[in-house]
Amino acid sequence: MVINGLGSYNCSLAVPARPVDCLQLDSEQTPGTLIDPTRRYRYRIINTGSLSGVTVRIDEAAQTAIEVDGGHSVKTSTARAVGVLHPGERIDTVVTWLSSRNQLAMLQIVLDDESFRYPNSALSKTQAFPVTLVTPSPPSSKPAEPAPPSIQASIDIQRALPEVSSGHQHLPLTANNTLVIYTTTLKLARLSNIPHGFMNHTSYKPQSNPPQPVISLPRGAWDGNQFIPYILTSADPVWVDIVINNLDDGGHPFHLHGYDFYVLAIYAADFGWGSYNPFSSAPPPGGEFNLANPVKKDTVFIPRHGYAVLRFLADNPGIWMLHCHLLWHQASGMAMGLHIGSDETWAFPDDEGRRQRASQLCRGSN
Repeated sequence: MVINGLGSYNCSLAVPARPVDCLQLDSEQTPGTLIDPTRRYRYRIINTGSLSGVTVRIDEAAQTAIEVDGGHSVKTSTARAVGVLHPGERIDTVVTWLSSRNQLAMLQIVLDDESFRYPNSALSKTQAFPVTLVTPSPPSSKPAEPAPPSIQASIDIQRALPEVSSGHQHLPLTANNTLVIYTTTLKLARLSNIPHGFMNHTSYKPQSNPPQPVISLPRGAWDGNQFIPYILTSADPVWVDIVINNLDDGGHPFHLHGYDFYVLAIYAADFGWGSYNPFSSAPPPGGEFNLANPVKKDTVFIPRHGYAVLRFLADNPGIWMLHCHLLWHQASGMAMGLHIGSDETWAFPDDEGRRQRASQLCRGSN
């Protein structure tokens, strides 16, 4: 575990089954920070990990989440901890220290239990980084201690998100297009029992025949590993719903390139598969969609045996990736694309035209 590239490891936990090259740091060498406890601090937290969700806890401070995923405002209560933040998710919090006395506090990072279901003696699921509270200069008189705010134990980001303040676009009652996706990880004999991630019946691999980016080829030349539905745009607004059903026993944080989306619903089943098919007559298992004040994000965690309903305005033409942000799942094929635009063939008159068009569509977006 590292924060901004720095961290430490307890070498005594290393499994002695093979030679271990481990440098033990003294406790005072553990990377930390100095802060002025009389000030409030804005923490911009990004989970750049490949597997585990994290909870960020500071017992000596109060945290208030104010933004998610790079600028979308939210309204939450004040708590000592914020989580769970899954790979690819971002959150901004305002941290207020509960005492101005000089002391040592600890910034704790707690790894999500869901990612570690089997014992691992080499893993510390809670790691702490020191925060030294230092007042810049002695005050002329002893300052009054701030009144402690009403503090919860933790802010559950997934549950707090629907409390986002309004200020979004007016959402239509229904979308113009609806895509239904089922995602799972399977080990199949026909694939040598190697785990593969699937979106519907397709496990993604880069275009291989011919080996070119799909953005430079007509759709008819794409191979069978490309699951990229086409969404026709027009002069009128085109709204798209994506229903992602998670058939696995673990959750998946999904990220969409090129767009932000409104999270209309998130649901996890207590038993059964918990899937939702909007083309059937059965009502959504998780109840009605939130069209009044849905949170706006670009990464959403879909719980085990559950689903999420995402809605976005298709106003950014291109071919955009939708994938699980657990890197092993993405690498095993749990990825697809969305082809959005007014030209379904995606054919250009010449190679130079392809390059120019691809450059225009990809510029300025991740």
